[in-house]
Amino acid sequence: ILVRKGRAIATPAGFTGTGPVPGSVITYTNYYTNTSTGTATNLIFVDFIPNNTTFITGTIVSTPHVGGLATNEYLVGGSWVLAAPAGPLAPTVTAVRMRLAGDRVPGGGYGNFRFRVMIR
Repeated sequence: ILVRKGRAIATPAGFTGTGPVPGSVITYTNYYTNTSTGTATNLIFVDFIPNNTTFITGTIVSTPHVGGLATNEYLVGGSWVLAAPAGPLAPTVTAVRMRLAGDRVPGGGYGNFRFRVMIR
């Protein structure tokens, strides 16, 4: 499996400087491709929330190949949970993961998962 990560930064309205500032939103997208001819099974992708940012609740989106079933989970207080804490921002989330159960990514298959954080 080949994995690459992309990001896009949106600065707050009215900001005229350069670079990210507090209040900027970063969208991280993790792309994966099965570069083999065989089927990849039981895949787990984990991405940690960067320092000085806060996870934005409700922004994790998974797009698995072939309509596969993905389970999104959140690392809170050292334990993986299925629901992010309530509220628009979840400062206690330190990582997100996507689990693909079973035979989900055939040879040449691909997909992605993405989430957003806000710079503190």
